[in-house]
Amino acid sequence: MVLVIHAILMVIIAKIFRLNLAMCSIASLANIGGIAGAPILASAYTRSLVSIAVVMALLGFLVGTQGGLIVAKILSGFAL
Repeated sequence: MVLVIHAILMVIIAKIFRLNLAMCSIASLANIGGIAGAPILASAYTRSLVSIAVVMALLGFLVGTQGGLIVAKILSGFAL
């Protein structure tokens, strides 16, 4: 259900801001599916997007890991 809502919002936002839907879907899969799935989807659109998909997935891992650690540190301050 969460992925359905995510997909609907992604399409709506891409249409509102006139973004490339292929790039939005690759970025989405890079953050959800990681480095394994993003290049596969990128190669379905065009081969030139494969390296961009790998970079997006790596940045997603870096930002997500650091963001998770920061949130855990903040929330551990609220523990009793």
